[in-house]
Amino acid sequence: MVNEKLIRILNDLTFEELQEARNFIEELLRHTGEKYDHRAGGDRFKTRIAGVCIIEREREFFNQEHKIEIIDISPTGLRFQSSANIIHGDILQIFFRSPLGKMKEIYAEAVRTEQFDQKGKAVMEIGARSVDYKDVIDYRRALVKGKRPVKK
Repeated sequence: MVNEKLIRILNDLTFEELQEARNFIEELLRHTGEKYDHRAGGDRFKTRIAGVCIIEREREFFNQEHKIEIIDISPTGLRFQSSANIIHGDILQIFFRSPLGKMKEIYAEAVRTEQFDQKGKAVMEIGARSVDYKDVIDYRRALVKGKRPVKK
């Protein structure tokens, strides 16, 4: 039923109008397909959310916040960019506003870091997995003892 109506409408269009409609549909499909990152093995929603990151390793000495840009996020982790020096295994406290306006706080562990140049400055892309608050407490205790926390 819908296909027949669509074919009748398309038959009445000129060649130029058909090309314009085709370009519009291709752009719409490309834009819709970019929302989800299917390479990650699940439905990670691609987004650009500004946030703040506190690195637990630096907290005792600097108590400094780093600006981040969250690229994609899933229930088990997230991927973001920052100019801060984050190393594999760092525990991070991340604050951001959800698209609905609620302030969110996530504890995550950096599991993948990659550095590249963007417009002449070094930027790191970090993949992090969500961790429980108990892991954060264990990490803090290990830092107080002067040891690098070891994962079980």
